[in-house]
Amino acid sequence: EAEPQAKIDEIEKLLETNKNAAAAAAELEEKYKAAIKEGDEFKDGKEYQKAIEKYTVAKELKPKSTEPPAKIAEVNKLIEKDANAKALEEKYLAAMKEGDEAEGKEQWDAAIAAYKKALGVKPADPAATKKLAEAEAAKKDKDLAAQLAAKEKEIEAKYKAEVDNAKAAFTANDYKKALTHWTN
Repeated sequence: EAEPQAKIDEIEKLLETNKNAAAAAAELEEKYKAAIKEGDEFKDGKEYQKAIEKYTVAKELKPKSTEPPAKIAEVNKLIEKDANAKALEEKYLAAMKEGDEAEGKEQWDAAIAAYKKALGVKPADPAATKKLAEAEAAKKDKDLAAQLAAKEKEIEAKYKAEVDNAKAAFTANDYKKALTHWTN
């Protein structure tokens, strides 16, 4: 009887097909998980482009899965965050350099402004805080020295005027007035 044998052959063929499909599905799942795992490892190592490549492979293996697109979006956010952090670091370093250059020229107001700019990028940064305090102290010292020099100049001018007045009074034989000027 050919019909039962034909059905048996058909059933065996279907079972073999199902077995092959199950093996293919298992292999697909294994490749998918491997691609996700490799993508995660690249992401953790901050090799973002390679991570995206692996997540894209996973997406191609399982187009309906939501995991690969979510992972790609996460990596894109990390790329943006790193770019922003790098830009801020460059801005901070530029401000610190500007402050150091101004400090080297004893341009204290410019140095103070630059260090404040650096602190605007990195609040409470120890290096910028220290440099700002040093620049403010140097400016204060410079201002105090300028005030003392001006006072000294004023005193010197008064002294010279008194000496000139005393000499003039002495030359005019006004000894009382000359004595007053000499004792002031």
